[in-house]
Amino acid sequence: MNIKKDEAAKIFGVDVKSINDNCRNSFTDEITAEEFMSLIEIYIGNDSKRIYEKADVMWADDIIDDYTYFLLSLKACEMGDASATNQVGFMYYNGKGVPQDYAKAFEYFLKASEMGHVGATFNVGLMYDIGQGVPQDYTKAFEYYLKASEMGHAGATFNVGYMYDIGQGVPQDYTKAFEYFLKASEMGHAGATNQVGFMYDKGQGVPQDYAKAFEYYMKASEMGDAIAANNVAGFFFNGVVVTQDYKKAFEYGMKASEMGDNDATFNVGGMYYYGQGVPQDYAKALEYYMKASEMGNADAVYNVGDMYYYGQGVPQDYAKALEYYMKANEMGNTDAVYSVGTMYYNGLGVEQDYSKAFECYMKASEMGHDRATNSVGFMFERGLGVTCSYIMAFKYFEKASEMGHAIATRNVGVMYYNGKGIAQDYSKAFEYYMKANEMGDVNSLVSIGNCFRLGHGVSKNYDKAKMYYNQARAKGDSTAIVNLGLMHENGESFPKNFHKALELFQEAAEQNNLYAFFHIGRYYQYGKGIKRNKKKALDYYLYSAKLGYDEAKQKADELIAQGVESTGYLQRAQDIIEDKIMDEVEDCLSDIVTDAFDKILDEEGSVISEAAGNIIADVIVSSITGNN
Repeated sequence: MNIKKDEAAKIFGVDVKSINDNCRNSFTDEITAEEFMSLIEIYIGNDSKRIYEKADVMWADDIIDDYTYFLLSLKACEMGDASATNQVGFMYYNGKGVPQDYAKAFEYFLKASEMGHVGATFNVGLMYDIGQGVPQDYTKAFEYYLKASEMGHAGATFNVGYMYDIGQGVPQDYTKAFEYFLKASEMGHAGATNQVGFMYDKGQGVPQDYAKAFEYYMKASEMGDAIAANNVAGFFFNGVVVTQDYKKAFEYGMKASEMGDNDATFNVGGMYYYGQGVPQDYAKALEYYMKASEMGNADAVYNVGDMYYYGQGVPQDYAKALEYYMKANEMGNTDAVYSVGTMYYNGLGVEQDYSKAFECYMKASEMGHDRATNSVGFMFERGLGVTCSYIMAFKYFEKASEMGHAIATRNVGVMYYNGKGIAQDYSKAFEYYMKANEMGDVNSLVSIGNCFRLGHGVSKNYDKAKMYYNQARAKGDSTAIVNLGLMHENGESFPKNFHKALELFQEAAEQNNLYAFFHIGRYYQYGKGIKRNKKKALDYYLYSAKLGYDEAKQKADELIAQGVESTGYLQRAQDIIEDKIMDEVEDCLSDIVTDAFDKILDEEGSVISEAAGNIIADVIVSSITGNN
């Protein structure tokens, strides 16, 4: 890069004639880098400080190129200028005006450090820290950081605190870490100020003090620290020390996001998703999750997959969901590994493959994922994607239970109850059911009720059975309703009452409970609480069997063997519904089907007319879909 003569004249404080008098060619308006170096010797001489200062100004103003700046810095370095020596190190480090060379960079940083340059001393510590140009050596890094800290370098002081904090190059010492973070904070270091807040927050090296933590987080945030701004957002979000304020949380989260904080960007997406501090907006949530995803946030990548899976803020697309789950999987997100397995299990966005599902569940399990561990047990129990093994099923259910998974805990109880994979032990079964209940598993309430009702693993107690069934019923468990019906039927803690039992079975049938349909069929077959009607009984057995109850299939086969014929209308109505409406509304079909079925048959169970049956079946569909 050539330099204009008039620019050179301004730099040296002379006129252009003087510049021409000292150049080989006086007819051009530019001089070469070599000529400029000669002019340095003429006009400045051996004043290394002036040489470097002039070079620094000219480089900053883009008057000289990187190479010329390097030459000038090197000249000042050779004349003993510490700042110029440090700059030569930077030029080698960054490959500016000279090929990048970390070893050379270290050499000049060390030389400048020995000349008393604080920045160079910090740089030597940094190169030892990261192992560039010299073998990594945390002890040496700490030594130079400490030296630079004692010379007043805020960044070095922060790094000394950090090394004490994590025990790198020096024994871990939170008290010392706090001391140096506080010192760096007082020197104006934003990151250190945030770290002081963090140590007050966690009670490390100092008594826990949320008020102090918030004070320092806020101070660091005002100094422009993105992590601190996100921490302030967290305090407002959770109502720690300050009044909970989602709007303030969103404000500081957005501030941190705009400053480039990955976690804050993810959190902003979450606040848009749940409508916290801002109107709920799935499209905006997706936007910020995508942004955080591009910043390398594995949780954000997973959430983008979730939004494609559920069609939130974007059209539902299982293939896209799988793509993002796979990406998050590669980034080590355990939920994503589990979700990929679930996609393979259900054949969503990919061809159903139980072996691949099992493989993913096993991988996630090994990464400590409790749901995946329970799923591995389930796959072993059912022989899906792997050879059926009750022993292995029990092993993984037990492992997931120890990880705190409530359903797995109930599954351990079931295995003990049925003697699968482990010796039958009703007491152990009861113990695990109770434990699962304490962990919030609603379905375990019915199992506990069963144990009290049957005296399995605990003394028989109908009143306690009734209590647990009622608790389960209140939480929406339809099997509990069926069991209460059985207690009314058998006179257990209730006066024997077939009509009340049937009423409860019908209530459970409205929730599409397979056992309820079986028992209604049984009542029709034997005329309990209702007029005997084998055709109706057969239809209810068939429907229960379709829902997966094997005993109902056996009963249906017995009636068919006796020559009883199904009317077909209960089944036909269900088939029409499955073809025409969404899964979400199927739970409300049972009561409509039952009512319609009763209208189709006369008291003897004979079809009133085929036309009437067809009309009723169509009415069922219209009632559910709203197409009147």
